Amino acid sequence: MRLKNVLLAFLIVILSLLSFSPSHVLASCAPAVSLAEYKDQADIVVLGQVTSISDTSAIVNVELYFKGHGGPSQIEVTGQESKGAVTSVDFTFEENRKYLLFLKMDSGNLKTNACMGNKEVSDALTSEDLAVLGTGYSPSGNTQDLSSSEGSERQPSNPNINFMLVTGGLLILGVVAVSWKKLQKKR
Repeated sequence: MRLKNVLLAFLIVILSLLSFSPSHVLASCAPAVSLAEYKDQADIVVLGQVTSISDTSAIVNVELYFKGHGGPSQIEVTGQESKGAVTSVDFTFEENRKYLLFLKMDSGNLKTNACMGNKEVSDALTSEDLAVLGTGYSPSGNTQDLSSSEGSERQPSNPNINFMLVTGGLLILGVVAVSWKKLQKKR
């Protein structure tokens, strides 16, 4: 009977920990770096206007590529740093706004965050910005989304799903084992 109580308490603790995962995570950016350093750290640098926004991403019509030239005229970018959690470094897009975006390729998806040097551009880039970035290149003209790559599967929206499935399976096995042992003692 004592083993049963210990096992039940253990299972309750594990389920409690799994069901109360944080939805907000605090993080902070390292000290600001120069525009040249932001460009060096990025895989792709674009100037573009946000045309639509979903819960986790934005569609951007690219005007110029400053790094990674020859890309499509329309890209999908996520500003969410961590799937399943809101962080203080998430980059929030606003529709119909123009941005200079510093992007990273991550498993076939274009990502950015508030620490990568992105900035809203009201009309045109300043001469200081252009001195660092260069003149830029026009997009290739196609509307292929860089974030989709053949053969790559999207990850589930909750990165802990596999852990929760395994733990749930172990929980069910534990309950079955205790019940079976109890039935064996009655016989």
